[in-house]
This record gives sequence, structure tokens and C-alpha cells, in this order.
Amino acid sequence: MQTTPDYGADTPGVMQTFFLIGFACLLFAAFAPHLLRIGSAKVETGSFFWPVSFFIAEGLLFLLYVKFGKFCHRDFMLGMDEWQSYACVLDMGCGRGLLLAGGAKRIAAQKRRRTHHGDRHLVEHHMASNSAAATERKLELEGVAQICTLVNKPA
Repeated sequence: MQTTPDYGADTPGVMQTFFLIGFACLLFAAFAPHLLRIGSAKVETGSFFWPVSFFIAEGLLFLLYVKFGKFCHRDFMLGMDEWQSYACVLDMGCGRGLLLAGGAKRIAAQKRRRTHHGDRHLVEHHMASNSAAATERKLELEGVAQICTLVNKPA
């Protein structure tokens, strides 16, 4: 049973491509003949080691952002303004709901501070092709499903 939401990678194919190209260059540099002749040009296969470090480093940086960076980025963006007790969030096209959940958490924190304020805060969003059920599950795991309203209007 999953207890924490997994927001996943937004473009996993890009990360996969970085790693595949990096490892392909590594295999080519390690196992190809030391010197290749292409027409009148001579290419040293050892020169393929520099793209190895570049592409694998890019893949690792992408993975680091997916696992940690996007949460810091979200919190930084949401912290750029003072959140009032009457705040509402409209997240159009929320994708996997990362920003939506962060905004809902801030609203929930405001609501707890002002318990006499009886408004029900709504966090609405419009989703085109993503799964509403998956987003609702993430909101439940984040503990903010009761203050969110998901609106799914097909394009």
C-alpha cells in the first residue's frame, strides 16, 4: 500500500534518452577500434568519452530534479507571495497534481490557524488527458483531498 504520492517524471523519455546515448557512447568508446577511418577523416574513438560524461550527468541531474528539485521549486514558487486566510488556488492542467497539492497544503495551514473562519476553500483544476483518479489519490495521500475540488472537462 502506497503511503506517499509519487509524482513521477514529467518527461521520462528525455531522461531515458540521456542515459541511452551516454551508455551507447561509452560502449562505442570502449570497444570500437582506437582509430576509425571515415573517408579521408580519422576519428579517435577515445573522443567519445566526453559525451559519456555529459549525457550521463544530464540524466543524473534530471533524476535529481525529479526526486528532489521539483519539490523545492514548487515550494519556492508558492512562497513568493503571502497566503491570506481567504486564499483559493486554481490550477489549470495540473498534470500529476504537485503544485495543486502544495497550494492545498498552504491553504490547509491557513485554515488551521484561523479555526473560526468557516469557509470551505476550493482548489479547482482542469485536466485534459491525465487521470483524475490518480490525482485524487495523491491528494488523499497528501491529506488535502477534503479541501480540493477536481473539475475534469474533456477537451
